[in-house]
Amino acid sequence: MKNLYWYILGLLLVVSCSEISQKDNVSKDIWAYPGVYEVDSVGNIHAYFDSLCNHLGASVWTHNPEVGESIEVWNAVRELHRYVNHQRKFYPADEVFHAMKVMAFEQGYMYSHSGEYPDSVNCGEAFLFRFIEQAALYSPQLDFVTTFHAEDGNAGILYFPEWSTINPLYSFLVFRTKQGFKVLTIGKKGDAKINKIFRLLDKRGRIYYLCSNNDDTIYFRQYLYGWDGDSMKFLCNADSIIGWSRYDDGYKIVFNPDELIWSYCLPRNNVYQRVNGTKIFGLSLDWQNSRFYEAETDDE
Repeated sequence: MKNLYWYILGLLLVVSCSEISQKDNVSKDIWAYPGVYEVDSVGNIHAYFDSLCNHLGASVWTHNPEVGESIEVWNAVRELHRYVNHQRKFYPADEVFHAMKVMAFEQGYMYSHSGEYPDSVNCGEAFLFRFIEQAALYSPQLDFVTTFHAEDGNAGILYFPEWSTINPLYSFLVFRTKQGFKVLTIGKKGDAKINKIFRLLDKRGRIYYLCSNNDDTIYFRQYLYGWDGDSMKFLCNADSIIGWSRYDDGYKIVFNPDELIWSYCLPRNNVYQRVNGTKIFGLSLDWQNSRFYEAETDDE
């Protein structure tokens, strides 16, 4: 009877994973990035991941399985299952985050050393992405499943670097919904090095989250999302600044969240000041009509 249960469960998962939802273009294909995959709300966490591996081709990939890293991932699955089913009192934050980290490290190593950068999701990513989704969905606190977050506690960033830690691998936006925390993939794999998040308001009081990196011109990335209290909508993005190709020693791109502008600055008397003759880069907030823009300035 028990074997029959697992068999039926596996068949149900196979069928469900072939369906495409017409709402918001979400998918039941496990070979999809977070934000595209329609997250399953499952009570039997362990059975869910067993079925992903045994019936659908997902797999736990870690860099050092010989020292028990894969076992640590399955231990995190077990402890998350126990938490969801009220068999342990506290959320297994340390186990969950460690499991995500070791799986992401292997993906970063492979991405760095393979010489190939496919857009398709591999077997290890299928497990990792579904694990991130389940971990977020049942997490009682945002900081358990993010690297950093906005001060309001409603949205944050889960970031993983490539094997060379100066380069990005994944950036995810984790945000609050009525069902629990959900996850969106920001940008493309190996491209979005998000290291800041800003909560912004427009004149009508609508809430936005700007996922940002303005540390340098190489990884300058801006992704704007609108949040209605339950869902998160991608609005627009910018991935470069025209005319900011100069590389002065000690330069800094400074963002003013009050004026919503970025300026190219150099230190002067221990204070960063905009370089005369350079353009400013700005953001205009108007929900689906929000946009990034460049503007000339009248320098004396």
